[in-house]
Amino acid sequence: MSIAILATDCESTWIVANELSRDFDVADIVIEQPVSRSKFLKRRAKRLGMSAVAGQVAFQVFSRYLHFESRDQKQRIVDRNKWKTGVPDSAAVHRVGSVNSANAIELISRLNVDAIVINGTRILSKRLLAAITVPVINMHAGITPRYRGVHGGYWALARRDEENAGVTVHLVDSGIDTGDVLYQGRFDVSGEDNFATYPLLQLEKGIPLLKNAVRDALGDELRPTAIKDQSELFYHPTIWQYVANRALAKVK
Repeated sequence: MSIAILATDCESTWIVANELSRDFDVADIVIEQPVSRSKFLKRRAKRLGMSAVAGQVAFQVFSRYLHFESRDQKQRIVDRNKWKTGVPDSAAVHRVGSVNSANAIELISRLNVDAIVINGTRILSKRLLAAITVPVINMHAGITPRYRGVHGGYWALARRDEENAGVTVHLVDSGIDTGDVLYQGRFDVSGEDNFATYPLLQLEKGIPLLKNAVRDALGDELRPTAIKDQSELFYHPTIWQYVANRALAKVK
């Protein structure tokens, strides 16, 4: 039995792909191109307003310092997990503009696999989901439904909601992180961690849960749960949100 991965070309994709390759036959990896930055910012400005987007861009510039500041801690997390970031030897890599394009849908529908894992793609369209006949699984960097969207772990810590700083493995539907839950786990932070290391801590906690979910899917033993709880969609922090959270909640 084999699986496919639909993803973007980023470090976490190749970490996940190599970790899954340790336990499963990763036959195909479909890599989509990111949305152009200008198009992304226009969409975000229409939804949140120019002031919020300007603050998000300012934070993204500042976050380069956070990545530099935490470079040793990031390497420690990678080293203790023995993660690899190259392309798995067994996988055929297919590159598409968007996983929701007609050509990509045709390609994905023809993949001879038993489950699909996604990592960082666009929201899958209803047309694509209708063409897929196997379970589609996502590892989300937050506890759903409380922390949907991006940087769920960070936002939980910023709200002093440490018990919900974690990761969710769930089935994929056409919503934003709204699929039924398969597994959830919480992560702990140290004084060496900051915004740049939280995603790695979530990978560390989430990859074993993702493997459990894939194993369940291949064995026809999935047990999805619809969790009834408050639901909120989060975006990238603005620079002033980050400064306030660092001062008030002591979250780096």
